[in-house]
Amino acid sequence: FLVLDDGDAPLRPALFEPGMSQVLCVSEQGRALVFPLADAKVLRNGGRGVILMGLDPKEKLLQAVVFGEAGVVVEGIGRGAKPVRREMSARELAGFAGARARKGRLLEPRVREARLTVRKPA
Repeated sequence: FLVLDDGDAPLRPALFEPGMSQVLCVSEQGRALVFPLADAKVLRNGGRGVILMGLDPKEKLLQAVVFGEAGVVVEGIGRGAKPVRREMSARELAGFAGARARKGRLLEPRVREARLTVRKPA
């Protein structure tokens, strides 16, 4: 079961494979945060969940994915309402590393309505 406050909605579960050990979170304001999967504790009886990323009031967490060395593809809407697609390796994503529940850094180029796709190892 899940316990949610009014206006809250659960995120879709992030499926991952062995070897994927980093979590990438993206907020609706285009901020990203990477932290080790080991920092997200498992709750035994549901509960209220784990804070993945610090958010401003009224801001929402868009998505969280678990990734490995292959990295992630970030897609969304950039400046001038143009579509943006950026493939980011684990090395590039290391620049967004921080402690779980922190606010993270803005993605560059700026991306609105970001969608994350985990890249499969080659």
